[in-house]
Amino acid sequence: MSTARAGRPAVQRLVALAGPSSSRRPLHSSAAALIASSSPCRRRAAKGKRERVAYKVGDAGISNERRIFFANDIEAELVAGDQVGVEPGDEVAGLEAGRVVECRRSGSVALGIILASVVLGGRPRLLLLVPTGDIWPISPQDVQFVMPASLVSQKLSQACWSTELLEAWARGEEATGQEGEGGMMDARRQVVMVLRKVSKETEKMCARLLGGSEGGGSGGIESLWEMLAPPDPEQRGSITADQAAEHLLNVRTEAGSTNRIKVRPNTLPAFAAHTLLMRRPDLFVADPGDLWDSGTFLVRSRAERARLSDVTRWIEEATPEDKAVLDGFLIKARNAIQHSRQIGGGSTTTLTNPAPPGWTEQELTIIHTMIVRLFETRSVQQTPAEPVVLSVLKSLGSYPGEIIDQALLARFLRDIGMMPAHESLEASKVRESELRSMALNSTRIAGDGELLSGNELDDIRDDLTAHKVFVIDDPTATELDDGVSMERLPSGDSWVHVHVADPTRYLPPSHPLAVQASFRGSALYLPEGQVPLLPFKQLMEDLSLGSAPARDNGAQGVVTFSALLSSDGALRDSKVGIGWIKNPRVVTYGAVDEALGVPAGTSARPFGAPARKADLASRQLGGPLEPSEIDDLRALQELATKSRSRRMANAGFDWSLPTASISLLPPFSPLTPNLFDLSSLPKRPSFGVTPDIDYTVPVPSSTPRIRLSSNQVVAEMMILAGQIAASFCTDRGIPVPYRGTDKPQLVSLPGAGARPKTVEDLLALRDPLGMIDPFAMMSADILQRPSTVAITPQVHWTMGLVDPGAGYVRATSPLRRYEDLLVHWQLKAALASERGVAHPKPLDEGEVEALIHRSEPASKRVKRAGSHAVGYWQAGLLSSRLTGPPPSNYVVNEGEILDLRQPMIARVSGQTTATSLARDGTTPVYIPSLGASARLSAPGSKRFEAGHEVTVKVERAEQWPAPLIVVREA
Repeated sequence: MSTARAGRPAVQRLVALAGPSSSRRPLHSSAAALIASSSPCRRRAAKGKRERVAYKVGDAGISNERRIFFANDIEAELVAGDQVGVEPGDEVAGLEAGRVVECRRSGSVALGIILASVVLGGRPRLLLLVPTGDIWPISPQDVQFVMPASLVSQKLSQACWSTELLEAWARGEEATGQEGEGGMMDARRQVVMVLRKVSKETEKMCARLLGGSEGGGSGGIESLWEMLAPPDPEQRGSITADQAAEHLLNVRTEAGSTNRIKVRPNTLPAFAAHTLLMRRPDLFVADPGDLWDSGTFLVRSRAERARLSDVTRWIEEATPEDKAVLDGFLIKARNAIQHSRQIGGGSTTTLTNPAPPGWTEQELTIIHTMIVRLFETRSVQQTPAEPVVLSVLKSLGSYPGEIIDQALLARFLRDIGMMPAHESLEASKVRESELRSMALNSTRIAGDGELLSGNELDDIRDDLTAHKVFVIDDPTATELDDGVSMERLPSGDSWVHVHVADPTRYLPPSHPLAVQASFRGSALYLPEGQVPLLPFKQLMEDLSLGSAPARDNGAQGVVTFSALLSSDGALRDSKVGIGWIKNPRVVTYGAVDEALGVPAGTSARPFGAPARKADLASRQLGGPLEPSEIDDLRALQELATKSRSRRMANAGFDWSLPTASISLLPPFSPLTPNLFDLSSLPKRPSFGVTPDIDYTVPVPSSTPRIRLSSNQVVAEMMILAGQIAASFCTDRGIPVPYRGTDKPQLVSLPGAGARPKTVEDLLALRDPLGMIDPFAMMSADILQRPSTVAITPQVHWTMGLVDPGAGYVRATSPLRRYEDLLVHWQLKAALASERGVAHPKPLDEGEVEALIHRSEPASKRVKRAGSHAVGYWQAGLLSSRLTGPPPSNYVVNEGEILDLRQPMIARVSGQTTATSLARDGTTPVYIPSLGASARLSAPGSKRFEAGHEVTVKVERAEQWPAPLIVVREA
């Protein structure tokens, strides 16, 4: 096949907009002429056959395009030119081999075709053939737009690649696109021609879209935004790329006309519109999730655009009035910085400006634009706040010689008293993400809504008030949403009941609180505070198990999952119901462990303990446990142990590294609702108390644990409840969010040595409780599969649940997770139907899938925010202690204090990553004395074996743009 014949139908398929009945002039009229131009291959043939040049991998340099693309995230590029350990990987639906995609990273854009999905350096990657002929190992997260599967024929795309090349790469042989004989090279040349033609046609289509409809007109991106931005100045909107293209191509066509051009997703007009929308971040913001799948852009509000326009005009000093606004802000900011530095230096008696004045509305607008830069951080689309930050901080002159980056911007905002000293901004980031997600989904919450009366299903509730229900949790927990009770039977079997708080008793799926919870995903827990899933204090207090509600004679409604277990832990029967419990026994993990003889864990404070520490570890709830209660708890422990052994008999891994616990003292005021919202910004500088940090590190026990701890017992019972809930829904065909993981994938990593070679080898290393040495996991040649969510049952291998028809759901934390709320609505609808009680029907498959698609990314955001907040305070503490001893208000215990300036032992926790774009390689390590993970930086040629010890010294700790601890060999 010639290049011309391969390219022409491909671009025509991409450009095609409507069916054959369309009377409009084809939009691809110029494509055929472009594609039909003389082939470079034929021109070369006229000059005679070229000699093949001998080539080895090491002879190649790295293209400038590649360097620029991976510049801001070197690790994403991985081992360019060093593909040892590359293995075939699982394809992502929608990102299959043969797809032409647009990728963005570090402000750069690349168009290419996916050759293969691989595992490279233990991470999933897509091999992308780009127009230069290079092959780049990109992350799936780099993909922003996907062309139709038909753009390049399957036969042609398959001819560009062979899995045999992976073996050649593993041998260190040539890997830059010269592989194979002429057939593969010719196929790649044909694909590259298609990519180049697509780029040219895209630019032509962009010009047409910017000019409105055919023949000109008042189209363009500005008019598109004007049409889409809601009338409410603060409200945002949304649009997809194909919708944008369709509007721009029909500017002069009347609504309802048969001549209107229809644009399908993934076509050339949609791609051109996507390109134009990406170029205008002042008007449109790309979906931060899977943009390639949704194609959706946030439409900035009218107020946002007005603020950006005003601030841009002020920093450009277009008029004397504009210059005066900026100058006034700079003077006030310098005074605030001086005030802050005097406080930090302890010179409170010589403050030259002890009370900085409040900010004007214009100054708050400047500050707001700058602080948004700490939220809009993705490199796939430039933020319009960037030039504002650069201009202001340069003009300020308070940080001479320092690099202007996110870290400096955050320090500036603290220095002027506009970022509370006790906040990491993670709560604000979650709230802003929540609001933007609502706008992207065209959802707006208005009004308070009406709660249910709570008695709609009381007639089918079982009276379980005689049960002794144990509610076991952390002493600091405020949302107690699960408890356990048991009934012994003469046969030796036992009924174990898991009772779960019932917020759906009052909360229907359509209530504003429920809708908001679907965008929040789960409650957020940070060292500096928490953000509940359901921000309704009175409701939460009544629902938390162990509270004393005024209604129903003090009884609490619950959803109960019951398991009939044999003495050896086998599940004989199960049932799901709703019921009443009363006066549950609330007790701490520590109290239960002590009663059951589980050794208490010890911890160290390597940086000392704040003198004002509020130690709740010994808090007791409800008095000491009675002998009969201890007997019940011991029986539950025995059943949990046997149930766990059965569950993990042939599958599943359970492992963890002891990690530091961080608390901020003293207790601070509630977290700012959203510092990225102008209305939430403080109106004047505030220089609060820098928090003391209580940093504790668990000390591993020298003796193996032979009994489950109380928190493991509770966890096992919650897993059992999840299995029961899944079985109930599976038997009735009820769609719910089933969770799962596939069996880990074996991969080949360099320097494997005597590591376990199979998953079965790893399973054999587990202890009697199913735990495995975390470093055995980290050093193994396996790739653990990510958790997935679907509306049909699936295997959850990591948890040992390998029956594909059984499934597993989360159903025991409805006060903290939206997913559990969703399961409860479905369960109760089915229970009501079976008992003949009038009640709304279960949500259908489409509704459940939509809610999963909404809440799952939100839950991941919350989880990431919690991790980042811990890392933020950890990095801040380490950075301050690198320069000196603990402050005088810390109590130091001899033998516990750690001097960060001295060497310490670390253990390698992963594979060394080397790239062609950095001098040093990096290796993940774990430092037991800190209870923290770090990045070991060493010359790129040096590799470290997972699990091995290495002596290191802390080089630096960073809070921005993401928490990071960097160490080097001592």
